[in-house]
Amino acid sequence: MNALLLRLTLRRVWLRTLSWGAAIGVLMIVGIAAYQEAFPDPAQREATIAALASQPALYATLGAPGDIGTLGGFVTWRMGQFECVVIALFALLTLAQLTRGDEENGLREALWAGAVRRTAPLTSALLVVGTGTLLLGAVITTVMLAEGTPALGAVLFGAACAGAGLAHLGLAALASQLATSRRAVSGLTGAALATGYLLRTLADANADVSWLRWLSPLGWAQRVDPYTTDRAWPLLLLLGLTALTIAAALAMEARRDLGAGLLHARPGPAHGRSLRAVELLTLRLHTGAILGWALGLAVLAASIGAIVDGVSGILAGNSQLGAMLAAISGGERRFTEAFLATLFQIIGLLIALVAAQAVVSAREQERTGQAEVLLARPLTRSRWLGAHLLTGLLAATLTATVAGSAAALSWWASGGHDTSVLVAAALNTLPAAAVFAGAATLLVAVLPRWAAALGTLLPMAGFVLTLFGPLAGLPAWLLDLSPFRHQALLPAQPFDGAAALALLGVAALFAAAGLVLIQRRDLRIG
Repeated sequence: MNALLLRLTLRRVWLRTLSWGAAIGVLMIVGIAAYQEAFPDPAQREATIAALASQPALYATLGAPGDIGTLGGFVTWRMGQFECVVIALFALLTLAQLTRGDEENGLREALWAGAVRRTAPLTSALLVVGTGTLLLGAVITTVMLAEGTPALGAVLFGAACAGAGLAHLGLAALASQLATSRRAVSGLTGAALATGYLLRTLADANADVSWLRWLSPLGWAQRVDPYTTDRAWPLLLLLGLTALTIAAALAMEARRDLGAGLLHARPGPAHGRSLRAVELLTLRLHTGAILGWALGLAVLAASIGAIVDGVSGILAGNSQLGAMLAAISGGERRFTEAFLATLFQIIGLLIALVAAQAVVSAREQERTGQAEVLLARPLTRSRWLGAHLLTGLLAATLTATVAGSAAALSWWASGGHDTSVLVAAALNTLPAAAVFAGAATLLVAVLPRWAAALGTLLPMAGFVLTLFGPLAGLPAWLLDLSPFRHQALLPAQPFDGAAALALLGVAALFAAAGLVLIQRRDLRIG
């Protein structure tokens, strides 16, 4: 192993690892604080949690509950699958960039031209990303230990989440030998993650097909069952899958040519007149990611529609939780509407991430030299960046519409009424998403090297401030920095047209500033 190559790889991903670790830590801390605020009375806590656990639809969303009468057991049930998915996404996206991404931008060819083994770049990527994945699991363990939960449960909780990440790291390494592009590697491994989540969902929702859990790495991680049975042996399944896939990937890496793969990209049409405009080209490049986000949000929103009636009745019997929802929704005490408003804040965060990520992808084009090729034509930098902004706004609009429609159909199928409010609640998130898209445009123009990290962190920071800031007693001026704070919380509150227009105005200012300033700097490749 080349030590210099290892240091180079570490230098490229340390900031991303710290960013994801900070986000995971903050979400864990504020989630625990919200739980303790909502359930201060142990007797009421046990009664309410037992009622929550009796809702079959929640099994599909969160998994089968363990000992959720304790802080550790409840947090594992409430956040365990989410943390597993987040860490898996970190692992697969980062490795896709360090493997096929490097082949696309020419870095792998330069490395192989040096005095390194053919498997050295992949090995260094696996070591660095694998270590980062373990560190993210350690963040979860550290937070749980700091909260005073049993040490064995805390260690197993972090190990299960990290194990799920390592399993998908191995799958991404194998996919990098099969597919010939970074997008294809991300798509294949993301599809494997989504399939595993679906299998786990079906297994928890229906006892007759509970065996499906054994076909999913997420199901294996769930079987660790921290704070309840504390099983360590399912971790061996995760490590075994990781070892097998990595061994296969390294064997294939040693034998294949640069750019080669078993799954070849289909050739495009001979004539692409419809893609001559940079806006259409940019939209075409993001079509797969947009459809993936839309499908994922549709599944999430449909699960929300299915559980809302059962959960809202439980919330009405918990005064502390009702007070928390009232604080979040501005004093509204209709529990169904307040519960929906809270859930659509989560949908709003994801829609904002869709918009921001589409914009900051311009920085990836710039870094790899693709933007230089485009700008060699009679194309201004402003129009090039504006194409990404337009794609981000269109992606947010599509995903919001799909999510709202899926939630409405699901609620209608389960006997809900006035389901159109769910479509309105989803579309209501668009002004805040536009602000983050505009901010991402400005970041690409003035802070290109930090644009990708900040494009993700800003929406997450705004979400944390809005959802948990009132519970923590943070000052109003700090809460008002979040665009989510200024949007009406449909359906708990009526639509606020003035606030929506103000948010759109801020978004326009950010976007205009970015489009002007991008003309004043040179391209930065690498």
